[in-house]
Amino acid sequence: MTMPLSDEAVAPSPLQRLADVVVLRARPLRHGIDPLSLSRFADWTWSLAEAQPDQHAQPIMLYWSTFPSALVDDIKVFTLAVLDCPYPRP
Repeated sequence: MTMPLSDEAVAPSPLQRLADVVVLRARPLRHGIDPLSLSRFADWTWSLAEAQPDQHAQPIMLYWSTFPSALVDDIKVFTLAVLDCPYPRP
C-alpha cells in the first residue's frame, strides 16, 4: 500500500540547491564588478567575463542552450566544479 505524500516540504534536489549558487564564487573578479550581476547556476547563459583579467579580450560566455538538453545539468555541475578549483594553480 502506498502512502500519499504529506503536506510537509520535500527536501530539494541537489540541482535545486545549486540554483542560486554564483558560478564565479571561487574566482577573483575584476575591480568594480557588482556581485549581484554575476551568473547563477540556474541561468541559461553564464558570463565568465567578470573573472577574465584581460578586459580587452573577447568575453567568455557559456550558452547552455547549445548543448544537448539531456546533458546540460551534468555539464553545468562539472563546469561549476572546474570553476571552483584554484586558477592559476598555487
